[in-house]
Amino acid sequence: MDRISTLSATGEPARPAPMDLDEAWRAVVERSEQERSRIVASVSVRETDWPVLRHHFGRHAQHVEDRPEGRMLVQVAAHTVRGLAEQLAGWGQHLEVLEPAAVRAELARIGAELLDAYG
Repeated sequence: MDRISTLSATGEPARPAPMDLDEAWRAVVERSEQERSRIVASVSVRETDWPVLRHHFGRHAQHVEDRPEGRMLVQVAAHTVRGLAEQLAGWGQHLEVLEPAAVRAELARIGAELLDAYG
């Protein structure tokens, strides 16, 4: 109050109109999820590994199509290229990242780093 130098009535309500809290919460969650899934990679994975991959990535994993020889095309997402590569690196030969090239390059960098450390 000590910083108010002038005051005048505007006729406008002092509080905003009542808001739909459920809708506001859905909007906040949607924005957060978009931030956490800005980078998307296409991945080939065995059908038998899909349930574990889906559990690992949750809503950030989507089945795209079935492929020959018991494989599936899946999209996974994370907030950054590095973050996505870090999550995929532990899968080793259980999956193949098809694109984007930036995620493949980061996986190669992580592999080289591990080889240097543990040879």
